[in-house]
Amino acid sequence: MMTNQTLNKLAEMRLFAMEAEFRRQMELPAMSGLPFEERFGLMVEAEWLDRYNGRINRLLKAAKLRCPSANLENIDFSPERHLDRALVARLSDMSWLKEGRNLFITGPCGVGKTWIASAFGNAACRSGKRVASYRVSRLLDHLRSARADGTWGVLSKVS
Repeated sequence: MMTNQTLNKLAEMRLFAMEAEFRRQMELPAMSGLPFEERFGLMVEAEWLDRYNGRINRLLKAAKLRCPSANLENIDFSPERHLDRALVARLSDMSWLKEGRNLFITGPCGVGKTWIASAFGNAACRSGKRVASYRVSRLLDHLRSARADGTWGVLSKVS
């Protein structure tokens, strides 16, 4: 009886991952041998991980990256792309974000600017930052209209 009440209260408090972990622990006989602190720690860890992953997924979805699967670990440094490996490594520590700076990626057509921008956007989201990606032409159009109507302070996502 007490277990059902606990499960109901966890669900009522919207601690769904903790509830699922508690159910899992109840079904595994080996878990009964663990001390309370370890079992409780596993439940807290499950809830924390669920919330963390949910936040990252919300940030990635809101970023609307053109290549959502792009990541910094898979950047192609083949010679024809003329990418500076040291620069990418330096930028990948995301210190430029902490300094409040933006990242502008330039280059000729077909070198993978969009993919690289998506890879940095993905990494920024995984660092807990909100991301917006703009094509220069649309950004300039948006800035021009913001200047005309006096909404400089508000820059909404340009699609």
